[in-house]
Amino acid sequence: EQIEVEASSIKLDNEKLKVDLDDCKNSESAKDQTIAELLQDQEEVRKEINKLELLHKVSKSDISELSESINELQSQLDECRKNEAMSSEKISALQQIEMETSSIKLDN
Repeated sequence: EQIEVEASSIKLDNEKLKVDLDDCKNSESAKDQTIAELLQDQEEVRKEINKLELLHKVSKSDISELSESINELQSQLDECRKNEAMSSEKISALQQIEMETSSIKLDN
């Protein structure tokens, strides 16, 4: 009878060990699944980072081109202002000559 009790106890222990082993396998499977998902997430994040880095490079390039355009436009504006100032000086000089000419005519 004691042998039957021990055999029954061993069977219970075996069943318990089988359940524990199944739980362990399920746990490992869940961990493997989680690792696979994390690796996939990591890949997606890396792709997004690459995309953002590319956009950053393009933005820097665009900013550089815009800066060059602004400098060119500023140069053209400075040239226009210079020409405008020269034109104003010429107009003033012509007006001065007209006044002097009119004054000379009146004197005669």
